[in-house]
Amino acid sequence: MTSFRERVRADAHLAVLQTLAGIPDYTTNHELIAAALKRQAGITLTESEMQERLAWLEDQGLARLETAGPLVLVTLTDLGHKVARAREYWPGVSRPRPSEI
Repeated sequence: MTSFRERVRADAHLAVLQTLAGIPDYTTNHELIAAALKRQAGITLTESEMQERLAWLEDQGLARLETAGPLVLVTLTDLGHKVARAREYWPGVSRPRPSEI
């Protein structure tokens, strides 16, 4: 059974991927992602939590990270796009609802 904490992490992973999938060049910075998560999904992450979620997505091959001064640029990978659009399932990422696809 999935714990509440695991579910929140999986929801945050999906929300990050979907945010990136909705941006024309699939790239933005971590601060804009944090703002979008709060506004669109009601998910508030500390700076440390955001860094952990992004590092996990990079480790899984779902996103690429690049440091640009104080910002972390996050780019969606092809695999991350497939997961965001429910074309692939990835453990640790919630599945999108049919209305989100």
